[in-house]
Amino acid sequence: MKNTLTFDDIIAAEDEQYQGLDIPLRDGSGVATLRTPLFLSKDERKALSKAQEEFNEADDVLDVYQSIIRIAIGNDEVADRLFADLGESLPRYQKVFNTYSKDLKAGEASSSQN
Repeated sequence: MKNTLTFDDIIAAEDEQYQGLDIPLRDGSGVATLRTPLFLSKDERKALSKAQEEFNEADDVLDVYQSIIRIAIGNDEVADRLFADLGESLPRYQKVFNTYSKDLKAGEASSSQN
């Protein structure tokens, strides 16, 4: 029997393995999805890398967290609504960033094996 791999199979596997981090907005109006770098454009990946490098030199890490999250979301309106939900609480941003980073490392490790 011949194996068949459809584009639907490819997309389903891609979505399952490299899905982003979904954060439901507090007002119930939608979801902010932080996309993995594999789903970012080349320019967005460069901007993300540059923003991550700024952690060591940043006067305020909140700005860096917001920059990274904004790039990962890819939609300024949705990012601004998430920022309104998070307020200026560094622990909240740190939780989002750490969860996103953990997912990135898991995705990168599994993608390097395939």
